[in-house]
Amino acid sequence: MKTKWLTLGCVLLLVLTGTTFIMGADQDNQKIKLDADANVEALNALTNNPILKENDKKFNKLEKKSNIKIQLTLEDQQSISNNLVDYKANVKGNIKLDKAYPFEGDGNLQLYNFDGREVYYGAIDLKMKNIKGNDEGVLSLRYEPKTDKLDISITSGAMGDTAMIPFGKPFLTLDDLNQIDQIKEDAFK
Repeated sequence: MKTKWLTLGCVLLLVLTGTTFIMGADQDNQKIKLDADANVEALNALTNNPILKENDKKFNKLEKKSNIKIQLTLEDQQSISNNLVDYKANVKGNIKLDKAYPFEGDGNLQLYNFDGREVYYGAIDLKMKNIKGNDEGVLSLRYEPKTDKLDISITSGAMGDTAMIPFGKPFLTLDDLNQIDQIKEDAFK
């Protein structure tokens, strides 16, 4: 009788431990959905900038009316310092112009902690589509979850074939950027 109870107890312990492990694995992947409209003010300010050289061809002069939807998946958290965490990041989304143009990519994204704030900051390489067809690009992201502030730019193409759309609104001040640089510098001394 004692053997049956001991065996049953061991089985329950394994089941509970296994369940906790499986549930924990699901919780490690943090999914964040982001949505932003084009930053028309920034596009107007950058009108003569070479980075927008191919916007007409790749975005059909619709960039000022565009919207971006992103699903960001953060996994494999690595604490670099008390103020810096590195994540493996996967991103999928669409840029909506005349229709939705998909993109996806992976890379690393950092979470910076300063002044009681948390800010995700980084760039992710993309495979993307635009009006001209398949392309490569970069998604540059700054996001503060607590305030829901979001600043994104999508750059499509390489030198001489570049197009770009900024989304959301810049929110990091020069002081914020200096603090982020200092955190990076301190972490990698």
